[in-house]
Amino acid sequence: MKKVNRRSFFSTTLKATAAASLPLSFSTNLPEDTRSKPNLFAGKPGVIDTNVNLFDWPFRKLKYGETDALLAKLSKHRVEKAWAGSFEALFHKDINGVNERLAKECKQKGKGMLLPFGTVNLAWPDWEEDLRRCDEVYKMPGVRIYPIYQTFDPSHPDFENW
Repeated sequence: MKKVNRRSFFSTTLKATAAASLPLSFSTNLPEDTRSKPNLFAGKPGVIDTNVNLFDWPFRKLKYGETDALLAKLSKHRVEKAWAGSFEALFHKDINGVNERLAKECKQKGKGMLLPFGTVNLAWPDWEEDLRRCDEVYKMPGVRIYPIYQTFDPSHPDFENW
């Protein structure tokens, strides 16, 4: 198999994506004032963003750290739903408190767009209770794990059954 370096992979991928996103043609039946500026988003489905995080990164303030600013940015890019996690879950000891705050923020400010995805740290002894609360108490559709930040062994038998 031929090796592909990172530069050629990204170059090829970006070219293909750009070519696929171009419209083939525009209808001539459109009113005159809309022919010059076609709405490329009209009739296209919205986006579901599966990698959104609320609140600030622990080490610096983010441009879209405030929920309202993040929602405005997501709306601008046709995002209809966003699976929201929390940056606080990466280093915080009180995972339940983080999950509770996330659920509350999504419910109060999410405008139906934000779906809370809690965090479970499989390295901690009470992770099953955190998982139960995410499901039963906060009604979260899913959870996230962060193997880079959480020191657990993916070959552990509990991880396999989870």
